[in-house]
Amino acid sequence: MFENALYDGVVDMLERARPTASATFVATLKPKVYADRIVHRFGLAPYFSGVYGSELEGKYDDKADLLAYLLETERIHAADAVMIGDRAGDMVAARAHGVRSIGVLWGYGSGPS
Repeated sequence: MFENALYDGVVDMLERARPTASATFVATLKPKVYADRIVHRFGLAPYFSGVYGSELEGKYDDKADLLAYLLETERIHAADAVMIGDRAGDMVAARAHGVRSIGVLWGYGSGPS
């Protein structure tokens, strides 16, 4: 949890997205209890309306299940949402729910090989 670092460009992207997004959320497979602490540790809480993560007992450890839970809980229509992610699982989860997606190359992301 304390071995994380912010990638260059993330805060700038959040700043630019703020005026166009009605709400932003973290959707991570990290356990929510830790994700909350990471978001606060890096001063990112003001950028997000909420943090969604897996539960320690394994609930929501599939990104598609987690995204479904977030969309339902927040009453967000898939057509109004965009998933920004750095993993193939983010794109697969978005596609499973009809959510538009944007892949980024920071984090664990990489271009096609």
